[in-house]
Amino acid sequence: MAEVVDPKVAFGVESFAALAEKERAAGRWGEAMWAARLCAAVEDEAKGRALTDAILCETEVLEGLRRVRRRPDTRDKEFGAAPGLQKWVSGDPEEHILAVG
Repeated sequence: MAEVVDPKVAFGVESFAALAEKERAAGRWGEAMWAARLCAAVEDEAKGRALTDAILCETEVLEGLRRVRRRPDTRDKEFGAAPGLQKWVSGDPEEHILAVG
């Protein structure tokens, strides 16, 4: 997938899986989830799904999701601002439609 950045070049890690683990360990849940989903999309679907599940099972994430469901306006406070698409795609993000399932 040419539109997706190379994790080694963009983040200094070997893979999106490694980035997901790094961000998860640091408690940067939004970035961890993006990396896990990109792992599923462009590297290893099973590994990406397992990483996604692991992130969603983190106590801090579960508690944060409960709070955000009650008060959606607290999303950025709970999980940090959503990283811009330009972090994950090469070129002009406005020229891309990126669906990560």
